[in-house]
Amino acid sequence: MQAGLMKTGGKIASAGCNLCHLGAPPKLNPYGLQLKPLVDATPEKKLTEAILKQVAEKDADGDGATNAYEFEQDTLPGDATSKPKIIPVVVKSVVSVKTEQPSERNALVKLVLPRHAQHPVLVHFPLALFVIGFLFDLFGSKKRNPAMLEAGYLNLWIATLFSPFTVVTGLLAWHFNYGGISIAALTQNLNLLVHLLMGVSSSLLMFAALRTRGRLRGRETLPSAYLGLALFIFICVVVTGHLGGTLVYPE
Repeated sequence: MQAGLMKTGGKIASAGCNLCHLGAPPKLNPYGLQLKPLVDATPEKKLTEAILKQVAEKDADGDGATNAYEFEQDTLPGDATSKPKIIPVVVKSVVSVKTEQPSERNALVKLVLPRHAQHPVLVHFPLALFVIGFLFDLFGSKKRNPAMLEAGYLNLWIATLFSPFTVVTGLLAWHFNYGGISIAALTQNLNLLVHLLMGVSSSLLMFAALRTRGRLRGRETLPSAYLGLALFIFICVVVTGHLGGTLVYPE
């Protein structure tokens, strides 16, 4: 019981009625206000040890020390100006944390349209198909192999078809990951700027190459000018892919 902690001749023992009252009764101080409803709820209308225990861990006067600790340190629990010199810090433990589970609809939206907007998925089509198409054209022209040349043309056609979708999803990924499409994001990230310029340029060059390549369809060999253009696009596509990889997996 807190009364058992009273020091003989101490502040609490000397307080008398002022332990719970403010000045003269019946006006109550904060500690008395905590006790009164509990006392009134008992049949005897008397202060008991059980009531004192109910408010022991409360801080009636708001000075940072619990009522029980003030009794222990012989300071007044109803007077904020009377408080212990050292007040222990109480760390409250987290019993449980309720997390909001995402709805099935939100989970589906995130799956279909994640922050990267499926850009890393689509970029593999023009990247891989153009590279393979260029190799088919290069070796098909050297060996005068019509089947390899036709395979090169088809790969180029499909790669070009996918390139606009890759550019669009790249812009969406930029928007979602860099706080919106802004010049500031480009000026602060050189890799992003070069990746954007080379990605768009590669797509436009693919369309130019496809148009030229269509006119050369059926030939046994391809002219050096076209192969030079294809080699240049090949380098642009590879560098664009490399820069994209550094954005996704920075060193």
